[in-house]
Amino acid sequence: MLAVALLYYVTLCYRTSLPFLGSVASANTTAGMIDKDKYLKENLGAMTVKLGEMQAQIMRLDALNE
Repeated sequence: MLAVALLYYVTLCYRTSLPFLGSVASANTTAGMIDKDKYLKENLGAMTVKLGEMQAQIMRLDALNE
């Protein structure tokens, strides 16, 4: 456990000075952002469809009310 803690400390403190850690961290961040954007766009599309359906139902109810 001491070795793991030491490795964790070294990677946090010397992240900018170790070139191979910077490239790995930036690759992981980029891939994560792409996945997050894809998830967000899919959810936004689903919410848009639901909103359209709700608006159509409201228009139908308004027409029945008149």
